[in-house]
Amino acid sequence: MAEVNVILTDHGDHGVGVSSPQIPGLIAGVPSLADATATYLLRLLREAKEDVDGFVVHVERIAQFGERMFVVRCRQDYGTTLRGQIADALLRELHVTSEFRDQWPLNSFGDVTLAAALGSDRVSDVADAEADGEPVIAVFPYGDAFKAVGIQSPTPAERSLTLSEYVAQLVGDSTANAGVRELSLA
Repeated sequence: MAEVNVILTDHGDHGVGVSSPQIPGLIAGVPSLADATATYLLRLLREAKEDVDGFVVHVERIAQFGERMFVVRCRQDYGTTLRGQIADALLRELHVTSEFRDQWPLNSFGDVTLAAALGSDRVSDVADAEADGEPVIAVFPYGDAFKAVGIQSPTPAERSLTLSEYVAQLVGDSTANAGVRELSLA
């Protein structure tokens, strides 16, 4: 039995894409987020992979600037309200400040994936919502500001850390400190 991550990508008037990094061949869609009910998603997942017994939903919104696509992801659970506020702030900053769009790691499609997160989220929670080997940037409150940290193929030890613990460890290692970015989001 397995729990998988479900990614709902909101394409506005073009509907909502449904995918899962744990089920690479799964590509589906629904007209709106309201149509992506738990019953529908579980049936869809079990048709693709029989041993699915649960799932975690992540909603993505897309912002495009020229050729560059930014995907802002938000996990849907107990922290949805705060994550949603962070996702909204990220989208605002992307639209308002062109410099904010610079110097992010790109995935194999040339896109940037920013995951609105909490410091208590585990590195594995963020990494498992992305295809193996693809970079994702977790953005979360840290002290009086926000930290952005790239995650790509974390080790088993890193996977068990919270994002706050992971950043504290990286900041303490001067060779890895370049992977942490401090942000000011309104």
